[in-house]
Amino acid sequence: MLSCGVLQVLLEEVREIVHQLDLAELRDRMKENIEHKQQEQKERYDRARRTAVTYKAGDLILVRITSDPATGSSRKLHPKFKGSFRYDLNFTEYVGKPS
Repeated sequence: MLSCGVLQVLLEEVREIVHQLDLAELRDRMKENIEHKQQEQKERYDRARRTAVTYKAGDLILVRITSDPATGSSRKLHPKFKGSFRYDLNFTEYVGKPS
């Protein structure tokens, strides 16, 4: 166990070091380091992702079926997609009729 005198000396040394630090510079370095690390993480994440598919007006598209009907039959044999639909620029819901 450290004596009270030794603790006082250590505390004074810590206070001196804190007063000598330029806190604004330290904050700036921390901010730069955080931004650098976030950019590295974004690049690592983006490497495993592919770019989104873009469609033009009039393209035929299929819509993935994400909910399973409650028929009691095997999902393995259910269709995976619904469609085909013609893509419209105002595509907010299913547009067109299945071809």
